[in-house]
Amino acid sequence: MLPLHYWTLAMVLFDLGNLEEAFQYSKKSLELSIINKEKRYEGLSKIWIGRILGSKEKALYKEGEQLMGEGYEILKDLRLKPAMAQGHLYLGELYGNSGKKVRATEQLRKAKSMFEKMEMDYWTAKCQEACKEL
Repeated sequence: MLPLHYWTLAMVLFDLGNLEEAFQYSKKSLELSIINKEKRYEGLSKIWIGRILGSKEKALYKEGEQLMGEGYEILKDLRLKPAMAQGHLYLGELYGNSGKKVRATEQLRKAKSMFEKMEMDYWTAKCQEACKEL
């Protein structure tokens, strides 16, 4: 379960604006999830690392996009729809940060639709906030 804890810590650090430590803990989560064959956290960690790389402060969009795609495919194979929807949300943010508004809107709409179907109001609101920032 260590990958879960490192991944959770990375999320908190990201929200606090500490991208360097968030990146380090996300990488640690990814390393351990691969070693322990915990595919769920491998997918989540790849998406999270991609989100960090695609943030305005990091500006490494291509690498972020690639990792998010890899993470998404893992989560898709596992049929983890809530995590897949988060992948669309974070990819939408990445595209928005890189000035690709059409692609950002497309991803945010997918995320919003998935969250609405699952009645996940908190995340639906997050999608609406992200759309406003475009």
